[in-house]
Amino acid sequence: MAPLLGIGLSLLPQIPKMWDAVAGLFGKSVPKSIEEAGKLAGSIMGKIQKGEVPPEQMVALEARIMENKETIMKLQNEKEQMYLKDDQHKRDTHVQLWANEAASTDIEVKRTRPKILRQMWKTCQVYIFLVVVVYGAAMFMPIEYTTEVVKDGVAIQETTILQRDMSGFTAIVKYLGAFLFGTFTTGFLGYTAARTIDKKNPDAKNGLGVGAKLLQGFLK
Repeated sequence: MAPLLGIGLSLLPQIPKMWDAVAGLFGKSVPKSIEEAGKLAGSIMGKIQKGEVPPEQMVALEARIMENKETIMKLQNEKEQMYLKDDQHKRDTHVQLWANEAASTDIEVKRTRPKILRQMWKTCQVYIFLVVVVYGAAMFMPIEYTTEVVKDGVAIQETTILQRDMSGFTAIVKYLGAFLFGTFTTGFLGYTAARTIDKKNPDAKNGLGVGAKLLQGFLK
């Protein structure tokens, strides 16, 4: 398919004066709306790609397209300019956001970690420290109790040393540890996934992204 022919058909919905001529070439009803014109253009392009359009019909179609070349090229240029402006806007937005972050002196802003996740990680660290302390204390501070026994008619005291039973404490540690670290992992992975989605949106860091909306209650 010739480039101009493809462009002309893609822009057919925007050129009503071509609807009658193009529809007549293929024995179709003249479109009454932009939507119908789009369907007509899609149908014709499908036939061309499948090789179902006779050579003489192709010549006639190309002639109709050439008659409106000036209008087609003008619309195509406007379309390209619109895309260029949109891309430039995205680039400018990214540059401005990067500049704002680079100028920031707040280390937590630069790390882009929500406050709740930082606090949860600190809680995990404190939890690990406390568990180590408690187990260490249990190992070096066994239970001692004294009993009085009579041997050969003489009462003497005997001291018995027992290791502390940590089974109950161990069960609690496992339960709380699984809950705490599971919650942190879920939150971190969820935030990371949301940030990945946000990066596709140049306005995400302005508070319009998925992550910002989900975590705006936690961020300060």
